[in-house]
Amino acid sequence: MTISMHKAVRTSWLVTGAAAIAAFAGSALAGTDAPQLTVRYDKSTEAAQLYSRLQSASAAVCRQHEGRELRNLADTRACYTEALSKAVAKVGNATLTSLHHANTDMRLAKHDMNRQRRS
Repeated sequence: MTISMHKAVRTSWLVTGAAAIAAFAGSALAGTDAPQLTVRYDKSTEAAQLYSRLQSASAAVCRQHEGRELRNLADTRACYTEALSKAVAKVGNATLTSLHHANTDMRLAKHDMNRQRRS
C-alpha cells in the first residue's frame, strides 16, 4: 500500500468511528438517512487503532457528565461504556468486536479484584 492509501484507510476508519458515535449521540440529521461507509480491516493493529479512536470519541461524547461528584462519575462511566459498545456494534467488524470484549472483560476483572481488596 502507498502512503496516500494508508492515509485514506485511516481517514475511513475515523469517519466510520465518528459516524457510529454520532449515531449514538444523536445528530442533526435525526430522521434522515445518513451516508454509509464500509471499510474492511482485519489486522489486529488496524482494529486496535480504530478502537483507540472509538474510545476517544466515546469519551468526548460523554464529557457532559464529568464532574467531581460520585454520581457524575458513574454517569460518565455508564455513558462511555454504552457509547463505545454501540459504536463497536455499529462498525460490525469481528476483529474489533473481539478486541472490545477482551478489553471489557479485563476491565471487569480489574474492577472485581479492586472490590475484593477493599472487602
